Amino acid sequence: MIWQVYITWLVILGDGLATTWILYVHSSTSVAHVALLLTALVCLTYYLAIVKPAGWAPSAEGSRTLDAPTCQKCRRYKPIRAHHCKKCGNCVLRMDHHCPWTDNCVGVANYGYFSRFLVAVELATGYLIYQDCLLIHGIYASRNVPMNVFDWTRMEFAVLLCVSVTSAFVFMTVGLMTYRTLVNAAQNITTIESWELERVRSQVTRGILAPSAALFPYDLGISRNLKEVYGESVFSWLFGSTNRDGVSFSLRPGSSPDPWPPQDPFEVSTDPYYSDMKTKREVLYNYYKKDQWLNDDGENIADFGVDLSTE
Repeated sequence: MIWQVYITWLVILGDGLATTWILYVHSSTSVAHVALLLTALVCLTYYLAIVKPAGWAPSAEGSRTLDAPTCQKCRRYKPIRAHHCKKCGNCVLRMDHHCPWTDNCVGVANYGYFSRFLVAVELATGYLIYQDCLLIHGIYASRNVPMNVFDWTRMEFAVLLCVSVTSAFVFMTVGLMTYRTLVNAAQNITTIESWELERVRSQVTRGILAPSAALFPYDLGISRNLKEVYGESVFSWLFGSTNRDGVSFSLRPGSSPDPWPPQDPFEVSTDPYYSDMKTKREVLYNYYKKDQWLNDDGENIADFGVDLSTE
């Protein structure tokens, strides 16, 4: 939503510029310049995370060019790892999630831009927190100084406390997202697929699916995974994005060429065993359905922006 983008801009500029002003007055010019530079870096990476497209699936109108199903809503191809975003109204290649704070999907084409924004936020807030702590320590060390020689005004002290709390809050909350994003990249798995993998593993534990279903087929090892997600060159890691098309993907050795995750046997099997189980264990069946299952964090797949009617 657009209001969340405005709030994010307000926090970035307000916290960054206010801290820069405090550092300029009570620290040094060089320290303030570093803070200003990091704030500018966050602004740039945030802008790119907003405007860079996630990577729409090709249109299916006209002659067929891909051996992939067609989305009934956007009339685009829907290859493996693609999902229809209910916010953007299009199928996104290798869709990770829809981010409300950028009002943009995160997919194959802009995953690197989104990751760099998160890293920039952590670098900037980490630096601001460190400098704020130095100032607060200096104030505490001067607690016995007479007020007539104390060089902090009440407004400056209030601003310091506000930006310190804001920076700490942003550092911790965005840090969780940064950790999750980088770990997923190292495993070549999207946020949606991570949710799917939890669901598949729970089905394997219950004996609904075979153990082989829980082997994620796109995990190629950390080095190849990072190249798949961020690109082959150092330049693409720092400034660009991957050159993968988001349509075809390499598979780990021994993986099944069938689409992952596997379909529930309740839905596709003609074996009367599964029909009988569906009748007798309706509660369990409904619990494991994609549109109702929740992971350990209480998340449903719709929370990532996926239009369930197209799944």
